Amino acid sequence: MSAALDRCTALLGGANMRAFLRVIREGETNQTDDAYRMVYGGALIDGPQHPWYGRTTTEVGHSTAFGAYQFLGTSYEEATTALGLGNNTSPVNQDLCAVWTIDVKRHATAAVQDGNLSLAIDKLKTEWVSLPTLGLRRIQQVFADYGGTLTAPIPIPPEAPQSPQTPVLPPYQPESKMPAILAQLLPLVLGMFSPGAQAQLAPITSRPADQLAPFLLSLFSQIAGSTGVVPAGQPIKTDAEAVAAVAELQKLKATNAELVTTIERKALSYLADVAPLFDRLAAADKAENEARIAGANAAADRAAKERWDMTPWLVWIAGGTATVLVLALLGAIIWQATTGERKIDVALIGLAGPLLAIAMGVWREIFSYRFDGSPSSSASNAIAQQIAVASKRAV
Repeated sequence: MSAALDRCTALLGGANMRAFLRVIREGETNQTDDAYRMVYGGALIDGPQHPWYGRTTTEVGHSTAFGAYQFLGTSYEEATTALGLGNNTSPVNQDLCAVWTIDVKRHATAAVQDGNLSLAIDKLKTEWVSLPTLGLRRIQQVFADYGGTLTAPIPIPPEAPQSPQTPVLPPYQPESKMPAILAQLLPLVLGMFSPGAQAQLAPITSRPADQLAPFLLSLFSQIAGSTGVVPAGQPIKTDAEAVAAVAELQKLKATNAELVTTIERKALSYLADVAPLFDRLAAADKAENEARIAGANAAADRAAKERWDMTPWLVWIAGGTATVLVLALLGAIIWQATTGERKIDVALIGLAGPLLAIAMGVWREIFSYRFDGSPSSSASNAIAQQIAVASKRAV
């Protein structure tokens, strides 16, 4: 047994090291035994060897990630050669290769043994780019669940208390005003994905920028965190950060293909989660549009049956009412200000606004009857908010 193998075997016996391997698996694959047989994309294969041992992604034409820790063919060859294991993918060999990567390749052993998760993630994020996407709360939870001990828990803002009742969804508002620049940068990111992934993502990425806002912000924050443009787990806040993140990703693509592979995998995971929601959003938009058309048609039918065309009268009366109220209010204020008279009761002036609102409400109902009787709907807003929640969970 080589000195490197002896050292990694001893390190694998540490509780914090074993717990951190579980953290890596949380982001790369899963916690089941099947993870050791998993190729990129989730399929399982049998056999004791890495299927693309020593081969590059460019040579094969697709990702060569395999096993519980999704080692690329070249990365697994590097680790097994150093440990003298050969192309054998038994669970213990995969664990030892992960320990070797942590210890020798990325020099993160001390951080892991000390339970300094923030430092460990920073050292290993270019090797396992899924780590920053897990979020500090989830990393701490998995680490502790599998027997790890933290030197000091990373401070995390408390979650908002959950209401026991189903809340009324407010109108969806994008979390940032950045979707425009992100939509422009998205083709550059998609161009680094495989053709198959681009085809699968097309139904989502062809959506309007406002509908894509949650996904875009999550995706580009993940890229920025993985490339070091912003701290891991933090959202991007400026156009400059988004541009810098894409530029860094393009630089790293040649030397760290796994980075792009993992980001692509997260994007496809998002697709699986939210594709049904986008279908529902399209159906809701279609239903609302059909309701508007049906309302307009019904109004047109009512107009055709009337003995005389009331449209000009409605327009003139509604516009005239609003104009008279506004002019009367302005005239009263100007008269009182210029003459010094206090005969206009302030409370009466204060009633002018509500009276105008009531009048306009009445005329709005008349216009709805006359021109379009379709009711408004909040279905699209509700579904958009569900998409926002799914984006945070999936990407």
